[in-house]
Amino acid sequence: MNKKILSVLQSIDEISKTQGGVYNISFQQGTFLAMLIKAIKAKNVLELGVSHGYSTIFLANALSETSGKVTAIEHSKEKVIIATKNLANAGLQDYVDIKHGSCLGIIPQLDQEFDLVFLDIHKDQYLDALHLFLPMVRKQGIIMADNILTHKDGTKLYVNYVRNNKDLQSLLVPIGNGFEMSLKI
Repeated sequence: MNKKILSVLQSIDEISKTQGGVYNISFQQGTFLAMLIKAIKAKNVLELGVSHGYSTIFLANALSETSGKVTAIEHSKEKVIIATKNLANAGLQDYVDIKHGSCLGIIPQLDQEFDLVFLDIHKDQYLDALHLFLPMVRKQGIIMADNILTHKDGTKLYVNYVRNNKDLQSLLVPIGNGFEMSLKI
């Protein structure tokens, strides 16, 4: 990761410490997501929940190496503007298509197959979103849901569903706020 990208990540991290409403994954989680993208040679990634673009930068940077693109959905217009600026400052804007609006409203409009989905929206929407995007995930594709350790009550139904779904193999990855990693089989 180059110095320009690291500088933008550091700037977003500083803002998240001083302002409310800015929630980032950990640097370790971002690195893990980037490693997964490279390992599976992902071309199409779906990100649900962008905030200021911290995780998006990790996704886009990895996709710059696989010639891929992330489709990112964010409901807050203000956050779309900030994330777009951060991606431009990192030099990664060409690897991201940010869509403004409700994930549950936009997902049905998408017409592509995804190699990896990163899920980080309101926890009570995880399961509804999964039902919408799961048919779009390729076989052997990966779904990464964040905040499994920090929001146990809010993610309980989602976790129970993915762990008991015959089309998924799932487990907890206990880094950062905790990922539930699901492989579509």
